[in-house]
Amino acid sequence: MEVPKDFNEKLAKVIKQGIHDIYHGSSWNPLRYMELHNNVVNYYKRSSLDEYKQCYNQLTEWIKELIVGVLEKLDAVVGEEEFLAFYMEKWEWFKAGSKMLNGVYNYVNRASKPYGWIVNGRFNDALENLTIFLWKKIVLKRMLSKLTGIILTLIEQHRNGGNINYKLIHAYMYHFEHMNGSAKMMDGYKIHFEEFFLQETALYYKTEPFAILKHPSEIERLRQTEKFFKREERLVRFCLHGSTMARLIDLCEDILIRQKLDWLCEQFTYALRCNDMKILRIIHSFVVRWEHGFREILGRFQYHYRSHFDALLNDEVAQKNVDVALEIIFDAHRNYSNLIAAVFSNDPRFFENLDKYTLFFIASVLTAKDEPPELFAYYLDSLMRNTRKKLEDEELEEYLTHAMRLLTHIEDKGAFEKAYHKLFSTRLVTYGPTSETAEVLMIKKIKRVLNLTDHDSSGPKKYQQMHRDLELSEGLPEDFKNHLDAKNYAIGLDFGVQVLHSFHWSLNDPGSFRLPFEMEQCAIKFTEYYKMKFGKRTLLWQHHLSKGEIQANCYGISYKFQASAYQMTVLLMFNSKDSYPIGELVEETEIKKDILVPVVESLIKVKLLILADGNPKESLTPDSVVKFCEEYRNKKRRVNIRPQPNKFQVVTDAEEV
Repeated sequence: MEVPKDFNEKLAKVIKQGIHDIYHGSSWNPLRYMELHNNVVNYYKRSSLDEYKQCYNQLTEWIKELIVGVLEKLDAVVGEEEFLAFYMEKWEWFKAGSKMLNGVYNYVNRASKPYGWIVNGRFNDALENLTIFLWKKIVLKRMLSKLTGIILTLIEQHRNGGNINYKLIHAYMYHFEHMNGSAKMMDGYKIHFEEFFLQETALYYKTEPFAILKHPSEIERLRQTEKFFKREERLVRFCLHGSTMARLIDLCEDILIRQKLDWLCEQFTYALRCNDMKILRIIHSFVVRWEHGFREILGRFQYHYRSHFDALLNDEVAQKNVDVALEIIFDAHRNYSNLIAAVFSNDPRFFENLDKYTLFFIASVLTAKDEPPELFAYYLDSLMRNTRKKLEDEELEEYLTHAMRLLTHIEDKGAFEKAYHKLFSTRLVTYGPTSETAEVLMIKKIKRVLNLTDHDSSGPKKYQQMHRDLELSEGLPEDFKNHLDAKNYAIGLDFGVQVLHSFHWSLNDPGSFRLPFEMEQCAIKFTEYYKMKFGKRTLLWQHHLSKGEIQANCYGISYKFQASAYQMTVLLMFNSKDSYPIGELVEETEIKKDILVPVVESLIKVKLLILADGNPKESLTPDSVVKFCEEYRNKKRRVNIRPQPNKFQVVTDAEEV
């Protein structure tokens, strides 16, 4: 290009050589850089507006010469991956040179603001933008189709098991940012690559993988499909722009999942029956992101565990014994909860569905009326009683965690707390605390679920005070014994007592009865002692919760029976007579008939009493005669004959509190 006559031709040649050296990697130092910068400044300071335009055209021609040289070298490259690698090498070379050249022309960039560099028909204040525009116009526009085809070919090779250069493809994708600027980078990426990529992906998964997916093993088909998703996700993560992920996964889901939903649901049902965790996990990972598909597998999961619940309670023992039935249901609930945690990634929708149906099942199957809060309280109490005495602390916490999740779905939490407090009171009095760790754990979990504070009347403070009452009662029997010794009075039996604060305890008295003389004398003497020591405090005896040990010397062998106060009262009646009608026992003991009959039945069950006619009856009447069994034998010398608490009676009492 001819330099204007009034320009220094020698200075122009120096600048052109400097630009050539910048792009061809010659060594540079600060002095040489500043020398070229000063030459450019001097060159443009001497230019008028018309001369400035000539300078602009001159510089544009110099850069075009460099780019055309690159284009000629690209045409000579053989091999697809080699072509892509060479293109990216030259692009990085040109980008680095353009950035350095922009620094050299920094003064001109600022001084030319009234005019600017003309980029795509518009003025721009950075020379670097002009150089990028020229590369895009001369190189990329011509090579774009070929480059896109090469990328798609490499991706297909990767899908067929070949190795690819992730970094090379990733670098190519992000060079669109320099082509269009960061604001418009996505426009060029989507138009020039993403649409073609998605079209090729759809075509591939509709044809190529069929040979693998038709493998005779259904497990292999599922595993292969899972690999497809992981491979595509890895491809986007390491090679493509992240915005492609959503559209790509949606496309793969449509071809590989939605169009095969019926088959996936069949495999899900089969895996549930076989307890195949791996297949369940894979299918769940497929359909969980698709609402319709998720509802399908949730429905099949629901049908499976409902059928399982129904089958469990067909057991004759479970139908007659509420303890066994509750244990079966809660064990099944815990097992399915563990399945959800292990296989379905703790999906809350599975948990909610299982929890609500479990409560519905308890209410509709185990009782004639809707009382899940009371049944639930009874189950938690059973965990703390001897039916769960072999549980370690960690196991107990697991049981309680699952149970408390169920409790969150119970609407009438007040009824639950009321029933549990009644059972808790009875358990502490009858059996004593299970263990300090277990009781504290239970109280903390109930506090959290019921949203109680330490200051609530039904809060943890009340439960803690109940334990304190038991601790304070430990010294009373010894003090009472010392009191009697001081008066030289002997009661003739070992006596223990617990004094509990009525405000903290839910203990109902079903009615008084006539204690045997020996037991009655103990109660009278202790009442006198207590009034003397504590003044105005009043004692309300709970004889129905009392227990003791009675010795029998009438069998030729001495036995000791651990019995309730009711049982001891009935047995001591037979010191006077060998047989009694039920009506006479009611009259003599003053125990209500509906309470006495179960007590007598418990003694018949352990063969201490028998029916006089020898024929078992469905129910005892006032005319039924029971007699003392003189042939009683047992390998043990100390026998516990106390009956386990009856669930329905306990719940009824709780409702009357």
